Amino acid sequence: MFVLKLKKRNKRRILQSYVQHIYRASEDIELRCKELKLYMNTVTLSDDRQSIGRWSFVRLSHPATMETIAMDSDLKKSKPIKKIRRNFKNNNKSSIKESFVNPRVYMKDTIRNISNILRFSTWDSAQQQLETLSIKWDSYTINQVLKTHPPMEKAWLFFNWASKLRNFKHDQFTYTTMMDIFGEARRISSMKFVFQQMQEKGIKIDVVSYTSMLHWLSNDGDVQGSVKLWEEMKDKGFCPTVVSYTAYMKVLFNHGRVKEATKVYKEMIRSGCAPNCFTYTVLMEHLAGCGKFNEVLDIFIKMQEAGVQPDKAACNILVENCCKAGLFIRTNSFPKIVDIVEELIKSGIFLGVNQSALLIYKLGCAKKPVSAAKVFDFLPDNEKNTTTYTAFMAAYFASRNTSKGLQIFKEMKDVGIPVVLGTYNVLLAGLEKSGRVDEFNYYRKERKQMMQNISFSGNQQSAEEMTCNFLFGRDYVS
Repeated sequence: MFVLKLKKRNKRRILQSYVQHIYRASEDIELRCKELKLYMNTVTLSDDRQSIGRWSFVRLSHPATMETIAMDSDLKKSKPIKKIRRNFKNNNKSSIKESFVNPRVYMKDTIRNISNILRFSTWDSAQQQLETLSIKWDSYTINQVLKTHPPMEKAWLFFNWASKLRNFKHDQFTYTTMMDIFGEARRISSMKFVFQQMQEKGIKIDVVSYTSMLHWLSNDGDVQGSVKLWEEMKDKGFCPTVVSYTAYMKVLFNHGRVKEATKVYKEMIRSGCAPNCFTYTVLMEHLAGCGKFNEVLDIFIKMQEAGVQPDKAACNILVENCCKAGLFIRTNSFPKIVDIVEELIKSGIFLGVNQSALLIYKLGCAKKPVSAAKVFDFLPDNEKNTTTYTAFMAAYFASRNTSKGLQIFKEMKDVGIPVVLGTYNVLLAGLEKSGRVDEFNYYRKERKQMMQNISFSGNQQSAEEMTCNFLFGRDYVS
């Protein structure tokens, strides 16, 4: 058993990324390791000659594949699928038209197959399998396989293997993707080697290649190297795009070079590049980190006025940082935020459990439980879980509507949502403040019984329970 300990001031940062990553990874491992079983009701005779039904199962793990199945080898290789189509005429006579149609193989299935070969086979075995594939090896196919992020060593071996193929030559797209793989793995020397190969072989180096390089150099802490690359790119006559401008601004902001980043932003505007959603998000992130929450809200409003649709990252920055600062309460901007969240959800963009819970709770603190209920109703069914239900209940308690908060708690139990320690903390704090002593004592005993059961069973907490307990400890509800 592993125990994760962290400082209180860092708990939200951990919850946003690390815990959620563990939750998704565990689900993925569980799904891949899931064993398929076929259940059958077998009938046996008892001593008194009566039938007894008993369920049993067999594991679906048959070793046969298309290569080993009993079928003529020539038939497997070249026999097309026979398709019979009947054309009915008005005189009720029918003629049968036979045509042979080869099975359709989609490119995405081919890419997935090649990626799985690289992931789950040794390189010697993978190379043999790749050579037997009857596909056209072009730049698009190689690039898409590399973008599936196979293991780094296999990706490099595959990259070099592809360079030896007949009638194939790597271009700036495959080289840039290979640089991204090395950059993400912090293999900066290998990334620089690939970039040098591009220059030596006369491969066209474009703005995307330079942007990728300066991003990964900055990510490794070499901000001066990123600045030199930016100057080199401009000296060679490349015109930066909004993506490269934004990436370079983020590099400068992250390393405290605010004046230079501001200068780059003004240069971008003068060049005619309109800021996109990522540009506004970078500006909001920097301002929020400096504690300038009023400016964050101004940027968010300007982004909408410019016709740029905010994405999940922008809304998360706005909700988390400005909620913590109490900005929405002071400026009465919650109705506008609720409308924005509604439009995002209608577009298929969701804030996520943590940010939704925070927004619902802060709406309650602002004495706007109706808006909190509206946001809760917007949530998809899979996000109406322990954390968001507890936040919804906390919103009513924070707005001094104890009866409604207690009703939400009972509804939560009725629909089968797990109740955890954080939920009881919210409930007991709300009942205590409203002076409902009898109910407080009743649910305090219920919480004590739950904690004893957990201690006796020794079951580990799920990621959802951990999230709720982190967000709604005793110090959270005020």
